[in-house]
Amino acid sequence: MASRDNARRFHFLREIATGGFGTVWLCKVLHADGFTRVAAVKLLKAQWTDSEEIVRRIRDEARLLGLLRHRAIITVYDLTSIDGRAAVVMEYVEGVDLRTVIRALRNRDETMPVRAVLDIAATVAGALDAAYNQPPMPGDKPLRVIHRDIKPSNIMVDVHGEVKVLDFGVARSDIENRESHTEELQFGSVDYMAPERLFFEPETPAGDIYALGATIFELLAREKLGKAKGRPPQHTAEVEDRLSFLRANLRVRSTVATELVDLLRSCLRYEHEERPTAAELQQRCRALGRLVEDEELQPWAERVIPPLHAAAAAAPRRPNPMSDSIRREDSVSFSTGRTPSEDAGEDLGNRLRQGVLRELDDSTGRVRPGGAGAGPLFAGTPKDALLVPEPPPAARAGRVSPDAGRRTPPAEGGVAT
Repeated sequence: MASRDNARRFHFLREIATGGFGTVWLCKVLHADGFTRVAAVKLLKAQWTDSEEIVRRIRDEARLLGLLRHRAIITVYDLTSIDGRAAVVMEYVEGVDLRTVIRALRNRDETMPVRAVLDIAATVAGALDAAYNQPPMPGDKPLRVIHRDIKPSNIMVDVHGEVKVLDFGVARSDIENRESHTEELQFGSVDYMAPERLFFEPETPAGDIYALGATIFELLAREKLGKAKGRPPQHTAEVEDRLSFLRANLRVRSTVATELVDLLRSCLRYEHEERPTAAELQQRCRALGRLVEDEELQPWAERVIPPLHAAAAAAPRRPNPMSDSIRREDSVSFSTGRTPSEDAGEDLGNRLRQGVLRELDDSTGRVRPGGAGAGPLFAGTPKDALLVPEPPPAARAGRVSPDAGRRTPPAEGGVAT
């Protein structure tokens, strides 16, 4: 960490976004030598400063993003501490997330050009492929990154049509020197979770493909796909019903509509082995995009995104003492100095167990709030986020029941505790 004389100052201009664990700010980073950089700073919320696991997870995210190299993955410049809180200094994206885009389209009763949607999908698929398969440097091993939380709010489009994948805070990877050890926790957003993720089955890149398929559907339909179902026949029937609805509302040639629906169907398969890889999905989106006589992403974004970004920047926000303040980075590390261990996530796990109860409805396969005694998901966590302690290996054995033809609940009585 920098000495007091050389410590940088951070001018917190305005809040960009806030989540369960941190707030992202637009900042001017003022160096002692006069150099100034505009950046986004993700600052840990004060209530989590005593949680070693959350601090370690933020540090891991920064290290991971520092190793990933792709134009659609947000660039991290630095990892520091401000007011005793972990802070990640990263690239500022002058744009809006896809959740904002979908909301605006719905309010205006407009649709997004299919070609632009396919451009976004191809770019995100390319980023996912690079995250999983591309080594940081020649001769290194691939990081095998699985994002685990692909959804509209974690994908941004800037004013020039560039796409950025955000929030690798819950990603799983083979990064060396990893500090966080909450392997027993299930992170993500249930509306975009693949069926196998709802049943705590081993993570694969196919889970991200399912989530991206659900996101593509939402961009085209301007409404959510819906949660995955627990039984294969029910899941397939629901997906087909939703795809029929989408097909009836697509404003493209019949042959293109058929291929687009087939592409989405492949992404949303119940069995993860039947979904395309990220590289295959990228190739299919690009090929299909060339057949669509529609507006491409760049001209569409240059026309639509600037006013959305301006409106978001001008939106009123709750008073925050950090606003328009100048803070100096700490001269000592925020690290606890303790050695990471297998029980590093004990505090977080205990807090989750005290506040979370999820019940699995066998008839729909949906995860929903539990009955009496069920508390909030997590204080300050977005309402669509699911953080559920994963059962021990013994409880996970035999989760797939061939006789029933469906995935079985992770614990007796249909309750994940």
